[in-house]
Amino acid sequence: MRTAAAGALAPWYAKRAQSVETLVLITGYPRSGSTLLGALLNAHPEMVIAQEADLLTHTSPKTTPGEVLSRLLIADRAMRRRRYRWSGYSYRVANQWQGRYARLSVIGDKDSTGNTRNLSNRPDLLGLLRDALGLQVRNLFVYRNPYDMVAAVHLAMLRHAGRSASLRRNMPLGEFAPKPGEEPPVSASSVAHILAWSDRLVDVLPMFSEAETLAVRHEDLIASPKERLRRILAFLDVGCPEDYLDACAATVFPQPHRTRSKVCWRQSQAQAIADAIGEYPWFEGYSFRAE
Repeated sequence: MRTAAAGALAPWYAKRAQSVETLVLITGYPRSGSTLLGALLNAHPEMVIAQEADLLTHTSPKTTPGEVLSRLLIADRAMRRRRYRWSGYSYRVANQWQGRYARLSVIGDKDSTGNTRNLSNRPDLLGLLRDALGLQVRNLFVYRNPYDMVAAVHLAMLRHAGRSASLRRNMPLGEFAPKPGEEPPVSASSVAHILAWSDRLVDVLPMFSEAETLAVRHEDLIASPKERLRRILAFLDVGCPEDYLDACAATVFPQPHRTRSKVCWRQSQAQAIADAIGEYPWFEGYSFRAE
């Protein structure tokens, strides 16, 4: 039945894919703020940016624009059923276009870790996608203070493992505030995880041309959401309605979460991240004390 239904809908998806001009892939780190970015873009009247549609995993030489649009819309419907909640946070942008569109010109997959992993493991995937779809490709590279990413990865591991009564499954990580002296110690694996992701990105980012990539620093998006969104929308060659910008700015939390302060660091771990800041150019300007 599902196969028959998919076949019947194929012409519908194919027709709506005809107006699409650009495919967006969001790449970057885990716990880097990419979900927020994807949600804001998905609220634009000309975009469908799905939440973790696993697009690259299902890419083949026979992939069609209609099939891609189908996968993205199905993933977006799943997010709509969740009322645009993810990891305990609400990513709903009020009175905008999440779950629908006025004119579809940009589609994409907000799966920063999945996209980065897939491209790292199979560098041929990007070429397959370009050839199969015939669309211009744009890469939004999302990153954040590495101390915060390590801490957020570690707290997520604790939460999912149920190792701390203070970490409830539905509690946003940003709201976890242990008492002084009770901060969980950072694990070596959490530090290694972010460092390994940096090495993946060294391989993945050169797959896109300079004109195809825009770096999005999470803290800058939080500090100046309208300004940063205008830059992103210009990069994607779509308009930026003022009511859309106002709604997105109202959705963004007032300041980035200092997740690094919610865990206990060993000196060797803090130094490993400091060394990474000096090694990877996108981390320039970050420190443990930086806002």
